[in-house]
Amino acid sequence: MQTSDRVARSAGVLYLLMGVPAVFSLFYVPSRLIVPGNASVTANNILGDQLLFRLGIVAELTAAVV
Repeated sequence: MQTSDRVARSAGVLYLLMGVPAVFSLFYVPSRLIVPGNASVTANNILGDQLLFRLGIVAELTAAVV
């Protein structure tokens, strides 16, 4: 395999791997924590599930780095 093919395949694999944490942090976490139009309930949801909130932050940073 030529060098450019290897680089292109690596980039493609990294792009696909980026999708997993991105979907988690952009769709799943907000759907569980954010209540549109009600900031106090949203804050209580975040306080009630801090692990999910922090995992969302880590997943977003992971997607950005990849």
